[in-house]
Amino acid sequence: MYPSESVRLNYTLSPYFPRDTVVEFETSNESIVTIDASGVVTAVAEGFASVTVKVMMDDSSTYYSETVSVEVKDPYITTGAQLTHYYGNGGLVDIPERLSLTEIGSFAFSNFEYVLKTAEELEFDDSENSKQWFIGDNTITKVVIPEGVEKINSYAFANLTALEEIVLPSTMNSIEYGAFYGCTSLQKITFSGENNIQIISQNAFENCDLRGTLELSSICVISDYAFAGNQKLEGIKLGESILSIGQYAFAGCKKLSDVTIEAKKVKYGAYAFTGCESITDFYVNSAVLPEGMFYECESMTSVTVGPDVNDIGVFAFRDTAIEKFEISEKNKTYKVQTADHIVSADGKKLITVSPVIKGEF
Repeated sequence: MYPSESVRLNYTLSPYFPRDTVVEFETSNESIVTIDASGVVTAVAEGFASVTVKVMMDDSSTYYSETVSVEVKDPYITTGAQLTHYYGNGGLVDIPERLSLTEIGSFAFSNFEYVLKTAEELEFDDSENSKQWFIGDNTITKVVIPEGVEKINSYAFANLTALEEIVLPSTMNSIEYGAFYGCTSLQKITFSGENNIQIISQNAFENCDLRGTLELSSICVISDYAFAGNQKLEGIKLGESILSIGQYAFAGCKKLSDVTIEAKKVKYGAYAFTGCESITDFYVNSAVLPEGMFYECESMTSVTVGPDVNDIGVFAFRDTAIEKFEISEKNKTYKVQTADHIVSADGKKLITVSPVIKGEF
């Protein structure tokens, strides 16, 4: 058995005096295994114990009894330096350093089942008609990952709906596809030491409940949908190392208002900040200001376009409240003749107009 698992002891009893006969259960060590009055055995922690069933008559023990030995196994299953499965109790999970881990494996905490692929997935790969898909957990509230772990693999914690906090070590480098996807109670990411994360992959924290300001000073890549749907996230601070922010990376982060990006130039994906209703201003410097980047940023009133921007995609400023544009003096592709619209550097082509301006141009 593993901690938190339960089994029922079954027995058959045909007493001569049923009204005077009862069955009682007892355990040799409640810290290892418990047993209730109905014979349900529950594993508590790693170790060995025994449970005994006794037939009692008139409150006295009879000759009829049986003892069963129970082994409760280590809840941490590893292959080499990778934690592949966790079969333990809920609440706080403090992964022990004695395991000398470098990775948390795919589905390690969420577990998985096989489900049928969609028609679109079969078009892409029809070698098998099923795929692994996460199950989840509703008992784990906090996980502490020890120093030495460098990577969290895909869907490792997906759909842990009771998870409120994750503590990451200074050695953490990358968080892979959907690692915390659907952790709808996850409010806080804490770092036990320095924050050295460089890669956050697709859907890694999508549809979580992150709050406050998230500082990622060493981050290089934030992939598609990485933080989408975190409606209470208020701020994001990215250091000079950030290279790219993917499609829909912060889509639907309705309370996101403070965005600090120290890098001089960043590659953005389409609709990277769509639906961020609380952002009021933004400085953007990228070769391409992509399609729908600020779509439905309803509170945005000003944007500064940096020196390297040479392409502005469709719907980039749609459904915003932008009243004025500013263009870097070093930008050779665009200029602002009046604050409410952008034109080509030669003044011959209208590029975009403030969404709050009405009329013909």
